[in-house]
Amino acid sequence: MKTAGLADKTMVKRCFVVFVVTVIGTLLYAIGMNAFFVPHHFLAGGLAGIAMIIYYLTGFPIGTMNLLLNIPLLILSLRYMGKFYTAVSILGTVTLSFFIDATAFLSHSIIIQSPLVSAITGGFIIGIGTGLLYRYNTNSGGLDIVGAILKKYYNLEIGNVVFGLNVIIVGASAAIFSLERAVCTLIGMYLTANVAN
Repeated sequence: MKTAGLADKTMVKRCFVVFVVTVIGTLLYAIGMNAFFVPHHFLAGGLAGIAMIIYYLTGFPIGTMNLLLNIPLLILSLRYMGKFYTAVSILGTVTLSFFIDATAFLSHSIIIQSPLVSAITGGFIIGIGTGLLYRYNTNSGGLDIVGAILKKYYNLEIGNVVFGLNVIIVGASAAIFSLERAVCTLIGMYLTANVAN
């Protein structure tokens, strides 16, 4: 009976820590993205980056689109990563999507005029948020789920996997945006991946 009680307390504590870390990590991600990437029309990584492209082209809210784009990957997560990881992924996806739209006002003014410095600052902040999520085995949804599956089955670093997939996204978007923005986006993503690792 005591063992069961301790196990329940441990699980509750773990769930609480995961919740708090997920909220902090996704909030940092959203702030880094809206304050430093969006004003210069850079892209964040993964599905959030695709959601940003759609926002730049149509004005559709980034957070809402991010949530919609994540649905297929959450199904994939349930199949390969189990119920707990999927529940954590849903939490991360929902909180990130919420915080992206809630902090969208930060993108209405350019805090740092230099595109390069803004890319570095945003990449660093997003990297801290993402690394915090990885440290406690939680995530913000999107390509993090793909990275986690590859890490589980092939022992690859999540940050490097996600960066590799992001290069493809940036390459595809280079035709839409300027080469300078694509390069700054790559710098921000590279820094994010390294800080996250």
